[in-house]
Amino acid sequence: MVEAVVSSLSSELYTAVKANILGYNTPSKIIRPETEDGFIPDVTGRVEDFLYIYEVETEDTISTENSKNKCLLFSDYATKHNAIFVIVVPTGCKDKALKQTNEWCVTVHIQEI
Repeated sequence: MVEAVVSSLSSELYTAVKANILGYNTPSKIIRPETEDGFIPDVTGRVEDFLYIYEVETEDTISTENSKNKCLLFSDYATKHNAIFVIVVPTGCKDKALKQTNEWCVTVHIQEI
């Protein structure tokens, strides 16, 4: 699914597209300052001055503790840096993703592919 996100962004107005998969420049790790822990987003790209942070989840991974930690960090970073955080899920999983991110109080856009 990461490849599908990259392909979609590359065909739109995005620049500086990076992906955490072989063959692409890797996005910068986003660090939580108070702990120095962090995660590398699956995909990042820019439209004008806005950074978009994409995290790909599946029906099985959206409710994991690891997903929660990533989502909280990426959402917080996006809020503080005027960026946009997007979770990408398979078609049919948007409601589950919305429910889960609402429980975590995460500011996010959900996109199905």
